[in-house]
Amino acid sequence: MTRRAPLVLLVLGAEPAAEGGDAITAGIATGLSRAAAGVVVAGTLADGGEGQVGRLRAEPVSAEVATVDGIDTAAGRVTTVLALSRALGTKGGAFGASGADGPRSAGVG
Repeated sequence: MTRRAPLVLLVLGAEPAAEGGDAITAGIATGLSRAAAGVVVAGTLADGGEGQVGRLRAEPVSAEVATVDGIDTAAGRVTTVLALSRALGTKGGAFGASGADGPRSAGVG
C-alpha cells in the first residue's frame, strides 16, 4: 500500500533564473497539489508583492495551493503552520504581509 503525505510545505529558495524559473516553480506546485491533500508555498517577505510568491499568486495554480510570504519572521512561520492546517479542508489562499487574504485569515486571531 502506498502512503502519501496529506500536507506538503514547499519553501522557496533563492530567486529563480529569469528564463523559466517561475514556470518550474508553478509546475512543481501543480504536481504537488495533485498528489497531496493540501499544499502551502512559503517564501520570505521579499518574495511577496513582486517576488516569487507574488508571481505565483498570479498563476492558475494559486487556486489549488496556499501561499505565504514572510516565513523569515515569527508571524510568518506561525501563519505558515496555520495555512497548512487550513489546507486540509480549504484549497488556495494568499497569506502573509502582502497576501490578499491577510495573516488573520489563515486562522490567526
